[in-house]
Amino acid sequence: MATRNSVETKIAAINDRGNNTAAEVRDVLTEVLNYTENQASLETFQVVSASPIESTTNDKKLFFSIKGIKGETANMTLVVKPIPNATPTDSNQVVFMVPFNQTTGSLTVENFNLLAGNDAEGILPLIDNQNFLIYTIPLYGNDPAQGTLVIALARNYGDYNNMMLLSISNFRTGVISTSISMHVQKFEESLIDNVTNGNINVAVGPRAKATKPTEKDIMVFFNQLFSKK
Repeated sequence: MATRNSVETKIAAINDRGNNTAAEVRDVLTEVLNYTENQASLETFQVVSASPIESTTNDKKLFFSIKGIKGETANMTLVVKPIPNATPTDSNQVVFMVPFNQTTGSLTVENFNLLAGNDAEGILPLIDNQNFLIYTIPLYGNDPAQGTLVIALARNYGDYNNMMLLSISNFRTGVISTSISMHVQKFEESLIDNVTNGNINVAVGPRAKATKPTEKDIMVFFNQLFSKK
């Protein structure tokens, strides 16, 4: 198998005075080609909403795209806008539920498994383990001008399976247009000394575990996720 060293060796053997045969040149080019083809290829993916996702309060719509390298990293671009002529709500928390239940397209079970993975190997954390991605994002035209975005996945949520959940706090008016990055990482908490506090995710004493989500009311569910067990 061609390696970088073998390619460099053959290149170095080329005669600078121009006395190289066609066979020698072909040999070098073939070695370069073999080396290039031997490199591992990166498999990319994209999950995109073909149509806007409506919020549970029926007054906001979400457009999103998740694009990246399988098993490694991804970037999520999202836009949230108000639905024209929608009835205003008193809630200061906007929630989107995105079921991966299609047989074709982006929102398939296969793509959900790609994002969720097994044993914390997915790009997004599983909500059943109380692991979340939390971001502070700009809220354009809203007061306050910043909110908190929570992204999580649930294999089982009430009557639903394979669900992506997005929650945005303090968002009443205006729009959101932002892009965030994420990557695969599994932290072995059992190997971290609690006394050193080397990991902010490790609390003193046993870590609380979330109960399996069964509540119908998604607002109650999110409140329970962030309350002490």
